[in-house]
Amino acid sequence: MAYLHIDEYGKLISWGGQPHKLGLENLRVGQSITENLNFLEGMLPVSDILVLRFLSLCEEHCAHVHVIPDNHGSYVLLFDASSEYDPQQQLQQQINDLKLLNYQKNQLLQALDNQQNQLKQSGKQKVGIMTRIIQYLAGICRKTF
Repeated sequence: MAYLHIDEYGKLISWGGQPHKLGLENLRVGQSITENLNFLEGMLPVSDILVLRFLSLCEEHCAHVHVIPDNHGSYVLLFDASSEYDPQQQLQQQINDLKLLNYQKNQLLQALDNQQNQLKQSGKQKVGIMTRIIQYLAGICRKTF
């Protein structure tokens, strides 16, 4: 976990915790925070609490980021989420796969329903033709007998 205190101009006032464990190695008081956390560009200052889940800070580190407004700036709290990231991604992939399978199932059911309706229409046409043939033959039979 790490925290960063940032002034209303986006400059780092102070920090604490263990930012190095999140890949934040070069923090300096007075520097623009976007030099280390470019995702904050244009976000600061905030008027309400902002939570960004599973934000990739660098190739190896992922964090839950909470940006909290302060009287003259903001606090940024970073909670290491690296250990949660892979299981979360696997779960999300399974959810996406299930949604895709459900969509494909619905498409197949719709195609089957369309085929069934076409067969019913075709069957009605055949019954109609057979009825006319039987009526024609019955007419011939009446005249003949």
